[in-house]
Amino acid sequence: MLLTASGEFGGECAGCLREAPADAGRVASACAFLDVSRVTFGDSSFLDELLTAHGSHPRPVLVGAPPSRLRRLFEITGTHRLSPFATDRVGAGLP
Repeated sequence: MLLTASGEFGGECAGCLREAPADAGRVASACAFLDVSRVTFGDSSFLDELLTAHGSHPRPVLVGAPPSRLRRLFEITGTHRLSPFATDRVGAGLP
C-alpha cells in the first residue's frame, strides 16, 4: 500500500493523514508506504500524525527525498529513526 502526501500539512490540514491510512488500512498489507517527496511543509501536527500512523501500523516506510525543512524536522525530533526511509520507490521495493 503506497500513499502519497503532497502540499502543506499543518494544523487542521494534517488530519487528512489520519483518514487516508485508516481507509487504506482496510486493505491487507504487510507494510505501509508514505511518499513524502511532495510535502512542501510539515509542522508538529504533521509529525504527530506520522507518529500515530507509526503506532497503528506494523512497519510504516517513508518514501522519497523530503524537502530540507521536513528532513530537518525529522532530524531535530529524532523521528527519522522510527521508520525505515527509502530515497525512492525502487529503494522501497515498489514497482
